[in-house]
Amino acid sequence: RLPHIGDGRTQVCLHNDAVVQGLSEMPFTNDVERWAILTVGTGLGNASFTNRRDAPGQG
Repeated sequence: RLPHIGDGRTQVCLHNDAVVQGLSEMPFTNDVERWAILTVGTGLGNASFTNRRDAPGQG
């Protein structure tokens, strides 16, 4: 049983290693719209990403 944190229920989100490794590359992908990653190790992992652009007038 997970304890409550603040006023909300605690949630746990698990990702495969491709997602985590791919997210670590985000600072280097500003010049592309879409990109993907493939990992090979004890298992095969893959993930694809789309960089979202801020709407005009936002951040």
